[in-house]
Amino acid sequence: MSSISVTDQVGNKRYENTSTVGAKLFIENPLEDTTPPKFISYSTERVEGKFNVDNNFNGTLDSNGKEGQAIKFQSIWEEKNKVGTANVRINFPNPDQAETYYMELGTKAENQDVELKDMIGYFYIEDYFPSGYYDFVEQYLGDEAGNSSYVTFVDDLDNFTYANGKNVFGAVRDSVYIETKYPDIIKPEIDLNNISVIAEPTNPKAPNGETRVDINLNARDLSDFEGNEAGVYIVNLTLRDPQGKKTGYQTGNGTMNHPDLDLANTTPELNSNWKNYRFNLVLPQGSAPGVWGISDIVIIDKVGNTKSYNFE
Repeated sequence: MSSISVTDQVGNKRYENTSTVGAKLFIENPLEDTTPPKFISYSTERVEGKFNVDNNFNGTLDSNGKEGQAIKFQSIWEEKNKVGTANVRINFPNPDQAETYYMELGTKAENQDVELKDMIGYFYIEDYFPSGYYDFVEQYLGDEAGNSSYVTFVDDLDNFTYANGKNVFGAVRDSVYIETKYPDIIKPEIDLNNISVIAEPTNPKAPNGETRVDINLNARDLSDFEGNEAGVYIVNLTLRDPQGKKTGYQTGNGTMNHPDLDLANTTPELNSNWKNYRFNLVLPQGSAPGVWGISDIVIIDKVGNTKSYNFE
């Protein structure tokens, strides 16, 4: 054990390290594995077929699935023990280069019993995804012993000096050209004239800082192809307390409730209508008294188009 930290509800922390506390445990294991998986090679191509698609656009071939196109990513890793899912980060085309957004594809071993693991995955392309070249950033893989490796895809291997041949590898970046029917490359937007914030103490007779906060706003998604908008997917909020401390609240991680947003719903909205979105959260006991404010709002659509608002 190297350290211990304790955090209270307000965010105050106390740290202890090996100078004040410590513990050791010896384990005898003749089958120990301390060697990370070794990257060998990879290939990628555009394929068509029928796919069963999950909420993250990971597809599996299915004769009864949804017909469409996908990026097939296949990599070979050397590892004698079982491995987990190898996530590969895929860069989306970005015509104006205002930002680069990505999604991750999970690849799985075709056969866990062989030493050369063939990791395969299909990234399903929705009709509202952008057209252009999809390229690859990194792929990560861990074995059942906890050893992990990653490979970074770069344009020039001679300039990639981080590779050590043990757990960090490099490979020449490849890309796949994809053309879609209704590419959505326009950012969603918020109606800045229709944002409301209501804060009420949870114990009004004896306030202790614990406060229920309700935030209400209107937003919509836009597209060059009217009637084919992807739709609002994520809204992240940042609050600033009277002392200037900022705390973030995100869609999908339990930091706030968002009854009008569902990360499991990747079905496109197919309209640009304004919709109302509600958020509520509870500030913990001991929160600083005074006037709090919204410092930032980030809104993301189902493709990944992102728009940030700063109110400072």
